[in-house]
Amino acid sequence: MALSQYTIKIELREILLKDRPDELLKISPKGTVPVLQLTNNNIIDESLDIINWVIKNNDSNWTEVSYDEQEQLIKTNDEEFKFYLDRYKYSDRYPEQSKEFYQTECEKYLIEYEKYLKKNLFLVSDKIQIVDIAVFPFLRQYAYVNKLQFSKSFTKLNNYLNRISDSKLFNSVMKKYPVWSLDSKKIITDFS
Repeated sequence: MALSQYTIKIELREILLKDRPDELLKISPKGTVPVLQLTNNNIIDESLDIINWVIKNNDSNWTEVSYDEQEQLIKTNDEEFKFYLDRYKYSDRYPEQSKEFYQTECEKYLIEYEKYLKKNLFLVSDKIQIVDIAVFPFLRQYAYVNKLQFSKSFTKLNNYLNRISDSKLFNSVMKKYPVWSLDSKKIITDFS
């Protein structure tokens, strides 16, 4: 979404995670997405690093609220919430605890996010900030496990997710693209 917000033109290569192309693994052996290869061939293969690269190279209104405060929320989300989220979504892969246990652990973080949304339309402001772009995908993943239960238990978060999901920014990056292959025609986009 950061690339779209700042209309940064890229060559987009849509892939299937179950069939990662060798070209992806050559530039980023982790094989995770997204990966951004810059014109100087530097590789950025973490979502937050891509967001930070975009912000560093553009005037941003996504840092109106203290970046340190936002960074702490992002860190907690990435290092703690995501740990339980993965186990909740794929509880059959993590039989050490029950799915309900992982759900309860996730909900501790969701309750805190709900508190933020009592004060603001977004997590730290009435305007979208970096933390929203970084945390939103994980909250959305949680909600999709049981949308009805989520919407009833976390009304403010549900409204927040809908606000972002209905936004022009989010929809600009949700277009479907053909899966990339070596003989594919280049797709150049700035998501606008």
